[in-house]
Amino acid sequence: MKKIIFFLFLSFTINAAAINVEFKTSRMLGLFDFALALTGDPHSVSNIQEVFEKSSFNNVKTRASLKLFAEAKEAMLVGYEYKQSIPSRDSGQDIKNLYTIQSILASDLRDFRIRTSGLLPIPQQTKVFQALAELEPVYDALIWQPRFPGLRKYQFAIESSARKNGMSALIENMRAFYRAEWPSDLPFIIGLHPIPYSKTGTFRTFASSMGNLEEMAVGVGADEKDITPSFSVILHELSHSLYSSQPLMFQKEFEDYFKSQNTIYAFYSYRWANEVIATAVGNGWGFERVKGQLDSGSWYNNAYINGLAKGIYAHTKDYLNKKLPIDRNFITAFTAEFKKQFPDAPYEYENLFNRVTVLTNRNNISSRDIKSAFDNSFQTTDWSYSSPILDAQTFEAISTKPNTVLIVVGRQDLNQLPTLAEHLPGLKDILDKSVTNTGDFIYSQAAEKGRAII
Repeated sequence: MKKIIFFLFLSFTINAAAINVEFKTSRMLGLFDFALALTGDPHSVSNIQEVFEKSSFNNVKTRASLKLFAEAKEAMLVGYEYKQSIPSRDSGQDIKNLYTIQSILASDLRDFRIRTSGLLPIPQQTKVFQALAELEPVYDALIWQPRFPGLRKYQFAIESSARKNGMSALIENMRAFYRAEWPSDLPFIIGLHPIPYSKTGTFRTFASSMGNLEEMAVGVGADEKDITPSFSVILHELSHSLYSSQPLMFQKEFEDYFKSQNTIYAFYSYRWANEVIATAVGNGWGFERVKGQLDSGSWYNNAYINGLAKGIYAHTKDYLNKKLPIDRNFITAFTAEFKKQFPDAPYEYENLFNRVTVLTNRNNISSRDIKSAFDNSFQTTDWSYSSPILDAQTFEAISTKPNTVLIVVGRQDLNQLPTLAEHLPGLKDILDKSVTNTGDFIYSQAAEKGRAII
């Protein structure tokens, strides 16, 4: 008896005078995320791995397919930056994100392959889709087929909530607040795919934004009576898209709102601004507009983001309700709240490693492993890696981005650091101490009004 797999690609559009929002269930998005999760992607949910390991598909054949995908996936970890943004902003896309974007739009595996043609060399592209073709029936059996009815139910609920609460009108207020250059004829497309529901509630929904597309993984397996958290998560992620679409002139003006305060607290609060403001907008204002009251729980699983978002909420709500754009007064209040809540921030690793540039000569340590270590321990919004230390790329990295600089060296590398110090003010003070140390060491230099060097 032949096994028949049914695939539906559902689309719903909310019509409004402003920006349209479309919700689409996407099997290819789910398949791609499934492969990423089973090959150790730090941004995928762990219970996908748990479901797979307990299944009969956890065998030599499937693990060979995963190994093939993992090898090809390495080529996706490079990308490009938008030259139309200021250096201090984390702007651009990596190839993995471009695959995710096209998976949302793709109707099937063949369409997905055509859409991504040219992103990787043909040998790597062939490996990716050979692996995905082998994993497709595994994904269908474990994730898609048993959870698709629940995903449909969720889709109808979120569409109804978007209509009832005027999501497009709320986005219009957000567009004015962010001063975003977002064209009205460019819709936001929310790609939905199912993930196993966690009884702890850890993985009910999670989302990420990529331009006008947003991935939303929906935990299916329990009856969600309240759609408000999902609604607020969507507005949170769309806030990031609007922030990234600010015109270059205002990006510079926005940065100057912080720089002109000339304090170390303004320097560090700027690093958190994108995520904190998105949390205040989506998880605060968006939630309250739908529910009629604020969420009494945590808005974000990070003390800096959660505390600061709640601290600036009153200002954020006032600006959004009046369609006022972010201005100097708003950022001055933002920095004051940061200093009030986190007076020790200039000396805390949780803050320092929010944005970090890693420099090293150690070719036995992969950049992927270092990045994974940071992702597991810190809320890192901007991460870059440069090797060797005395390289033009290194000098550019430390001169264009005001990140915390983490230098990983062996004793044999110390003679190179004086040259690096010519490009990195503040390093000389560390050198005077470290060269007299004969064992392993960690030294930190916290500049009075600038970045730390470790």
